[in-house]
Amino acid sequence: MRSDSIAVEVAGGDQPPLVQPFLTVVGSAVKVLVRVDAAMRRGSAGAIRWRLVGMRLGSPARIEVGPEEASSPAAAQAVIGAALSGLASLEETATRPPEYFDVECLAAAKGIVEPLAHGVTRVELSAPSWGAVTPSRRLAANVDRLVGAGRQAFGSVRGRLEMLTIHRQEAFAVWDEVTGTGVRCFFDRAMLRDVRENFGNRVAVFGRIQYSAKGVPERMRVVEVRWLREQAELPQFADLEGIEITGGADSVEYVRGLRDG
Repeated sequence: MRSDSIAVEVAGGDQPPLVQPFLTVVGSAVKVLVRVDAAMRRGSAGAIRWRLVGMRLGSPARIEVGPEEASSPAAAQAVIGAALSGLASLEETATRPPEYFDVECLAAAKGIVEPLAHGVTRVELSAPSWGAVTPSRRLAANVDRLVGAGRQAFGSVRGRLEMLTIHRQEAFAVWDEVTGTGVRCFFDRAMLRDVRENFGNRVAVFGRIQYSAKGVPERMRVVEVRWLREQAELPQFADLEGIEITGGADSVEYVRGLRDG
């Protein structure tokens, strides 16, 4: 096994695991690597591209992933170490998210163990430079505690539509006008035209919102995007000055008349 690679083993009991659960585990594990890599780079260039470098069928089925030749082995080892360390931490405690694990990374970590309830009997991730971790359903429960399990509701967020991407998954960000925090918004490719037309505009985004344990919107699955006027274009309190609604009557008498009919 290469020193800069990570192995993912998925056992299905006496039989090889089914394809879909196996792909869910592997896909989620790779997403953890991608998110940890992005967090460690903090926006700088040089994202690691992961390649399949080994595979074994049977039970457990095993797949080995490593960086392409252009990537730094040392950088890959650092990402793998941080990912495995984070997964081990999530297996043990729900005190706080591991370093480099954002909400999307936590969701991916949970995805690694979700097939344990669907025919998969064991999952193990290992690397020569770190060791092995065997996550269980306990990891999923700890992730739920960290992000607020069940704290989902249909609603809307208002803010400016920014940071559009279609790399791997269609998404954009909206800076919530209420909390001042960014909300990651995922949408279907069929909505791409509407999203592009509203890029940079003030919008209201409707969909199912995932809230943090503190009740702050963090991400959402979008079903509709509506253009909104800029706040400066909306009527201001000063605009109400001089508006006559009493027909010249004293304001007190006017209100009394409304009350008494």
